[in-house]
Parts: sequence; C-alpha cells; structure tokens
Amino acid sequence: MAFLNPGGTVELTVAANEKLAINAIDTTVVINYKTDVVGMPPVWYPPTTNTVEDTSYTTTAFSSATVVRLENKGIRQAEYDTGSVPLITSEVALLAYDSSVLRVVAAASTFDSITASLATGVGTKLTAASGGAHGLSDAVCISGGATHIYITWASGDATDGFYELLDCDTATDSAVIDLTYATGLGTPTVKKVTEAITLETITVPANSVGPSGVLEIEALFGATKSTGDKTIALAIGGQTLISKNIKDYATFHIDQTWFNRGSTLIGQATSDTVKGLSTTAAAAITYAATTAASLTLKATFETANEVVSLHAYKVSTKF
Repeated sequence: MAFLNPGGTVELTVAANEKLAINAIDTTVVINYKTDVVGMPPVWYPPTTNTVEDTSYTTTAFSSATVVRLENKGIRQAEYDTGSVPLITSEVALLAYDSSVLRVVAAASTFDSITASLATGVGTKLTAASGGAHGLSDAVCISGGATHIYITWASGDATDGFYELLDCDTATDSAVIDLTYATGLGTPTVKKVTEAITLETITVPANSVGPSGVLEIEALFGATKSTGDKTIALAIGGQTLISKNIKDYATFHIDQTWFNRGSTLIGQATSDTVKGLSTTAAAAITYAATTAASLTLKATFETANEVVSLHAYKVSTKF
C-alpha cells in the first residue's frame, strides 16, 4: 500500500496477473499506461477507465506487466496498491442515511379520479375506483401521526411519490391528500393492499465495494401488530436478500454485512435478519461490485389501515 499526495505523480509497474486498486475518496486520480515503440519515445495512453473521482476502483488483472502513471489532481491524499488482491485502507463511504420517519398505509381500493377538496383551498380529493371503499380511517392515518400513501400519476404534471393523508373519514370512497389541486395533475393510481410499495431506493455506485470490502445495510421499521400480513423486503439489483412478515412484531431491525467475492457478495442466508448464528448456509448475491445497482426497501400489506414506519436506514461500504 502506498500514498499519493495532492498534485503528485507516480510511475509503477503492475506485474502480469496482478491488479491495481485506487482509493480516491474526496480526490481525483488520473490513470495512464505506458507503451514502448522501437525507435520512438515512450507513449502514454488512457485506459477505458482513466479517471477515478471520489470513489474507489480496482482494475481487472493485467495480462502482461504494465507501467502505469498515476496523477493526483485533487486536494486530498490518494491511496494505491497492486497485487492479486490489492489492499487499501477500509475507507467507509456513507451511501445513504435518513432518520426522518416515513409512515405508510395501503388502501383497500385504488383511486381513479380527483377533484378539489371539500375543504376550500386544502388538498386534493381522491375518489376510489368504482365507488370502492378505501378502508382508511382518521384515527389511524391522521390522529396516529402523519401518514402517507404512494401514488403514481398518468398523463399529467403531478409527481409520483408519497402523499400525506389529510382526511379519510368524510366518505368511505374518498380521501384528501396534501397536494394543492390544479387542473392537469393527471390520473392517480394509489398503491393498495397486496401491492409492494417501495419505501426507499438507494444507489450502490460501481466499484464502491473493493476486492477486500463489504456492503453494510441497517434499517429500523415499526409496524401495527395484528393478524394482517405486513412483509418487509430488502433487495439489491432486483435480487431479494430479505423478505420477512412482521405482523407479530412492533419493530424490526435489519443489520446485514455482505463481503465481496469478486462476481458475488457473500453473507448470511436471506432468511436471516440479524447477525449471529444461523442454521442455513451462507448465501451469495449475484451482484457484480464493478456495476452500479439499486438497493430497495419495500413493504406489502394484506390489510388496509395498518401502518409500517421506516424509522431510519443507513447504507455504507468499506472498500
């Protein structure tokens, strides 16, 4: 392992079948390779990935010995190493953190039309499809705390996302959300029971988990304890890591560490939710650390008017 100061340049030889790893958190490192042409001065040329900026990066193994020049263009010291498994400092990169509470419910029926709220100037009124009952109540969705439903919009100006409920009790087939009414908002579709609701999406950048690195995920949930199923799912790159029905619990804490094994990440089996002993063999995520991927937290409800709260989450990597 070696360091490259801001403004510094270094030339090194990477042996055949070895890799080069660079830690350029908070700085920028430019990479060039050297080639010798008989009778001419040496030529430096950029590889496909020739700039590493505010991240970590590991090359594939070199097919032959190669002279490499690194230039630190940033304001912070960079790190580099070569070898079959190059080692650099376990730099922690915080990818996402949020401790604001997101309180969510699912309706029994979706909504398919909107009008101005009955309360003048306050919110937008949603009407349930075919007069269906939404199954929501003020006692849970208003008095219980600021509660949200997820809406997608078609053919209009409104933005897909979570909207706070302002009224559920005026009518069984309508509800008012915290959105200023205007013509052209579009046609709403509200996530309802049995449909997975994405609570959060976090991007895991390419090369953020190094050859000796880990991906760490923590999330804390609260829920209505009842007989109705409430399933929490954690996935990365579309592959489910955890799917847990928490209907019998008031809180649920995900705490997972996944270790880089090149083309996969290895960790506790997907049926396990906490660190510790397990009766199930280790599981692999078919996620290539060299490719960006989306990590998602989702909730699915069996019963309307029951709550899942995402209290906090943290996603970080160690290179």
